[in-house]
Amino acid sequence: IFKLVRHIFSSVSILKKHKINYLLGTGGFMSVPMVIAAYFLKIRSGICEQNAYMGFGNRVLSFFVNDIYLSFNKTLKVPFKYKAVVTG
Repeated sequence: IFKLVRHIFSSVSILKKHKINYLLGTGGFMSVPMVIAAYFLKIRSGICEQNAYMGFGNRVLSFFVNDIYLSFNKTLKVPFKYKAVVTG
C-alpha cells in the first residue's frame, strides 16, 4: 500500500509537469497509480481493454475513468457498461 501511495504522488507530479489533457491507461499494475492520480487532478481518462476478459487492474480502474475502450463487443466483467465503447 505504501508503494502505491508513493507512486500516486509521483504520478501527480508527472501529470502536472506535462499538463496532460487526457490519459489513456492500457491496463496492468503500471497504469493504476497514473490513472488514480489523473482522477484526483480531475483529468479526463480512459482505459483500453484488449482482451475478451477484463483484467483486475482495469476492473479497479473502471471506477476512476471517464471512458472504457473495448476490443470485443462481448468483453466479460465490465463494471460500468455505460462508459464502454467498442473500438473493434
